[in-house]
Amino acid sequence: MSTVIEMRVRSGIPRHLARGIGTMEAALFFAKKINRNQYDSSLFYMEWRLKYLSSIEDEHTPREPRKSTMTPFDPDAHERFCENARETFYGIRTEVQQEQEIQRQGNLFAALDGLVHGSLQDYQLGDLRHALNAVHRFRTKQKRAA
Repeated sequence: MSTVIEMRVRSGIPRHLARGIGTMEAALFFAKKINRNQYDSSLFYMEWRLKYLSSIEDEHTPREPRKSTMTPFDPDAHERFCENARETFYGIRTEVQQEQEIQRQGNLFAALDGLVHGSLQDYQLGDLRHALNAVHRFRTKQKRAA
């Protein structure tokens, strides 16, 4: 495994990502089909999608394992988490929707769904790039506002 990791690091993959190359977004990055900003945006999108699904208590969302040290439930903190997750995910979706209206072709949301479910088709790659560029714009706006 260490030999494989070293080969991946030499090819340009950061060391902390070299072990987990089995994900769809990492495979696209490794194959040079998306750039670094798009790759980072795909991870950002996946993270906030899971947080959003957790905030609406979607029954099919993977749950994080509970920590061994139980802390008392704080309803205010949970409400802040849910509100933040919903606002951020809606902001991402709004930015992608604006990009969709500019492009007027393809389906950016289907490309993101293909990324999430690991069923991205070759013809969706251009749409995925546009969608991830929109997510990247949202990320940079959010960083400037903070």
